[in-house]
Amino acid sequence: MLSVAWSTLRTRLVSFLGTFLALALGTALIAAMGQLLAVTVGSPDRGPQRYAAAPFVIVPDGRVHVRTWRGEQSLPLVEKAGLDAELVARSPGAVVDRAFPARLAGGPDVTGRPWAARRTAPQRLLAGRAPRSPREIAVSTGARVGDTVTVLTRAGAESYTVVGVTDGPPTVFFTDRRAAALSPRVDALALWSAPGGALPPGTRLLTGQDRALADPSREDDARARDNAVTIVGIAAGFAVFIAVFVVSSTFAFAVAQRRREFALLRTLGATRRQVRLMVYGEALLVAVAASALGAPAGPVLAGPILDRLVGLGMAPSWLVPGTYTWPSVTAFCVGAVVALAGVAVAAARAGRVHPAEAMREAVVEPGVMTWGRRIFGVGLLGAALASMVVTAVRDPLSAANDKSFMPVVMLLVTAAGP
Repeated sequence: MLSVAWSTLRTRLVSFLGTFLALALGTALIAAMGQLLAVTVGSPDRGPQRYAAAPFVIVPDGRVHVRTWRGEQSLPLVEKAGLDAELVARSPGAVVDRAFPARLAGGPDVTGRPWAARRTAPQRLLAGRAPRSPREIAVSTGARVGDTVTVLTRAGAESYTVVGVTDGPPTVFFTDRRAAALSPRVDALALWSAPGGALPPGTRLLTGQDRALADPSREDDARARDNAVTIVGIAAGFAVFIAVFVVSSTFAFAVAQRRREFALLRTLGATRRQVRLMVYGEALLVAVAASALGAPAGPVLAGPILDRLVGLGMAPSWLVPGTYTWPSVTAFCVGAVVALAGVAVAAARAGRVHPAEAMREAVVEPGVMTWGRRIFGVGLLGAALASMVVTAVRDPLSAANDKSFMPVVMLLVTAAGP
């Protein structure tokens, strides 16, 4: 029956072109989403930011450790303790870093730090000079050299003169003495050589990638990665879902138009099983060709899609692009499985054709859309519209959630499938 399927397929290239293109594009999208999933999950964590230039960083532990019957457990402290003054005193050459909330009046919240800590990122001086008096500051955003600004800190609102502008994240740099007065707690020691002697309890020495643990963006980076994985996973699910219904609808349409052909084959002695196998064979031929075309396109499409997600703020910019083999192989297999799953109903319908229908079909061709399919499609469309209305009335904010619209879109795709 595969030879019959191939002969039939050659005479129906136009009718199967839509299925071929839809399945090829679906396979390419599945391969691309697989590449993006591999990138988002497999990319290393973002490199150190605040202490990128310092090979050694000493920070407070920031957690309380408790021994329980399950073993040692730890919880984060609400208010972190600073480093011991004795440790600071016996660390000559170390940069003493203090990070505390600061805000330029009328602007966003930024981080206040001593000028010496500029070396740890590093942040370059773009204009002006370093602050030298208690009433001078350098900023990376919100003001220009010569401006007099009001800065809100724990000490209250005070006026400062901007004497320097730096690059880097939003920061207000004070003189080292002024920063110590505003925030006596020492949050970190940045060193360019390994510290000598044992560290006191409650402190940690960070090196290499572990220096990123001291970055304030650590939680945001993890959240950004999780959001990217969620968005790419939803897109991959949509690709599979849409491919199944496009293939199913196309083959249902083709089978409805070929009932007379199947009836003639039954008259010539073909069994119901052979007719079903012929339909499956056609689907398999289309699936193999379309998947072979679409699967290798995954790595090519992954780059532009990732750039678009980064531009829309849906994926972090620090993800490291890569080329993986398993997404393309998986997409090829999924394309074949999707085609066979999508044609299952059409094949069963083709196998139910009776030989006697050959003469009747010659006079009157039945409509492709049955009443059952119409009712099913209209019902799903009504359910999708009702869900949209209920969401808009009861919880409008959730309409912008990446996960809330997925059931509605799936209902709309299913409604269009019949």
